[in-house]
Amino acid sequence: QLWLPEALPLPSSRLAVGAVLRDGVPLYLFPSVETVVTRRSGGGGGLVGWHNRGLNSLPLGGTWMPWAGAGPPERLRLSAFSRRLPPLADQGAAPEGSSPEEERRWARVAEPAAVGQAVALLLGTLADAPDELGEGYQFLLAPLPGEALPEGAVQPGVQLGLVLSDALSDPDLNEPGWADEVGCFAAADIAVYQVPPGGRSEYLPACYKPLYSGAAPR
Repeated sequence: QLWLPEALPLPSSRLAVGAVLRDGVPLYLFPSVETVVTRRSGGGGGLVGWHNRGLNSLPLGGTWMPWAGAGPPERLRLSAFSRRLPPLADQGAAPEGSSPEEERRWARVAEPAAVGQAVALLLGTLADAPDELGEGYQFLLAPLPGEALPEGAVQPGVQLGLVLSDALSDPDLNEPGWADEVGCFAAADIAVYQVPPGGRSEYLPACYKPLYSGAAPR
């Protein structure tokens, strides 16, 4: 799930690729989406982009691809689809003139994108990583350069379907047997929900207080 607090503006979003690390060694790859909420710091300061906004703000994918079995990074592609969540999930009705079946079909929101540069960014970060990144299990995300999703692609009531696969495959989430045809792949099924504003919580960690006290950019 991806949570969007009511008190914050909708984020900008980009396709991303993530790595699962163990003691600094990459074990798995997965597709994801990087979302950024831009706020102006208190006292009339500069703009700050918030990537990590606490619980359920960094989707980690549901199916991971073994790093050793992924093949050359330049041969991998990330496909992105979206559809509306079921009415009971987002408590909204289907638009007038459309059927529930039509609303539940996946629509492609971006052409298959190469992930080679993003994987190179992951490796570059690991080569000069702080000691903390080499301890235990960690997750590292890198956005795909220039692969911004359309405005409003990430908003409450939307379900995103992401597939990381070989460039020779062309997954279509509307086809029941798409996973069997693709072979080795990683996938993320991300439901986007609106949640109450966290800034009012007495348990809000101090590091997130500037997120809620800041102003939206003009």
